[in-house]
Amino acid sequence: MAQLDGVGMNTEWRPIVGFEGLYSVSNLGQVWSFFGAGRVLRPAAQKPWGHLHVQLYKGGVPETYSVHRLVARAFIGEPTGPLVRHIDGRSANNNASNLAYGTPSENSFDTVRHGHNLHSNQVACINGHLYTDENTYNAPGRYRRDCRTCIRARVKKYKASKRALA
Repeated sequence: MAQLDGVGMNTEWRPIVGFEGLYSVSNLGQVWSFFGAGRVLRPAAQKPWGHLHVQLYKGGVPETYSVHRLVARAFIGEPTGPLVRHIDGRSANNNASNLAYGTPSENSFDTVRHGHNLHSNQVACINGHLYTDENTYNAPGRYRRDCRTCIRARVKKYKASKRALA
């Protein structure tokens, strides 16, 4: 079922797997309930990440579902990864074109790319040394950076403790 919404975008509705005839989900991230006169459900934000979720009822029993997972299942298909990623980094944007299945690693890289990762936004290490090109060490395969000044201080302290034991 498709309809033109007020903004001029083509809205496509598909049944929610397991709730056929009771609920549908749109490619724009809306959930429609067929109960009574029918209406679009108002999702609640889930703390701390802000993902939107709705309660769906089947046989009088409520269950909570994340809207992005419902949209992905209906418009992308069966899961090919354990997570549903928001391509633009905004967890409230549940458009089907903004969602993709992925791994936790891909999701972490997304947070860095969007500037939402706490550590990637730091300009200095815990001891206050600036992360400059000359003072930053990126260990291969570790996906994190270290302060070269702090590494040198740790090595110096370690060597001094070894000399003291000898």
